[in-house]
Amino acid sequence: MSFDLNLSWGDISSKTNYKEKGEKKSYKDERFWSISKDDQGKGAAIIRLLVDKDKVPFINIYNCGLREYNETDKKYYWFIRDLPSTIKAPDPLEELWSALYNHSADGREEAKNFGRRESFITNILVVKDPGNPENDGKIFLWKFGKKLLDKFMTALNPSEQERELGEKPKELFHPLRGNNIALKIKNVAGFPNFDDTNIQSESAAFKSEEEAKDAILNKTYSLKEFCSPESFESYDKLKEDLIKFCKKYRAKKLPQEAFDKIVADVFGVEIGSSYTPKVARSEKSEEPVEVSEKVEKATPKKETKPTPVDDSDIDDLLDGLDI
Repeated sequence: MSFDLNLSWGDISSKTNYKEKGEKKSYKDERFWSISKDDQGKGAAIIRLLVDKDKVPFINIYNCGLREYNETDKKYYWFIRDLPSTIKAPDPLEELWSALYNHSADGREEAKNFGRRESFITNILVVKDPGNPENDGKIFLWKFGKKLLDKFMTALNPSEQERELGEKPKELFHPLRGNNIALKIKNVAGFPNFDDTNIQSESAAFKSEEEAKDAILNKTYSLKEFCSPESFESYDKLKEDLIKFCKKYRAKKLPQEAFDKIVADVFGVEIGSSYTPKVARSEKSEEPVEVSEKVEKATPKKETKPTPVDDSDIDDLLDGLDI
């Protein structure tokens, strides 16, 4: 058996599972590309949208990025997750949002701090990346927000008025007859903004049909994995972590006691200094719980769903965060 006696630390350090104290673990998925920015928050790149090998152009994901600064602990607490409501599975954040929204006018305002975000994931060919030229010509996954999707959908399917003015549908995802996207990012009021992004004239992204097929079949990433149940944490785990976050959260619009009461009733837990849920939830008990006649009848709640917010800006702020 041969053995290479090159034992420099650079060569052997990767073979141990030891991590130096204080080293942060990054959960960044290296398959994803993000635009580079300068100190002023500006950046530019040219990309090309691609379908995956199943001809899926993009998929949408519901997620959240909750943040709370706790004055007692003097540190930030986060709840950042992809949400199972993406695949219409039970979602504790959706349940809490609904309870807050249906509580009162102030509850509706409080619910905004627990809203889910809508992201979209697609495959892209990086045509030119001035910030990281080593990415040129490579295929990545890319996450983008609703504003950019609206821009792409307008190009793919112009309105009747736009068609009457001579606008023709663009085949953005076609590797030979499609269009490059000139992404431009800037800082507006402290947030990244993609409003200056434009769609260029028709061009071929590959030299031949064979090269294009090879890239799509062998180099793109399947988008199905992001919509599989295995891609999401279990309901119980999400609920457990969301409750921990809520215990550190200081209500912004509702009285803290009212917020704690809502959380306690939704999840059947004790929260706050003294409040216990009026209806104890137990998986072991199958007997109905009697409610006092003195309790006022609750106003029937409307069937509401969380309104997704555009996450183009928030995702950019969270990009690369070590948690």
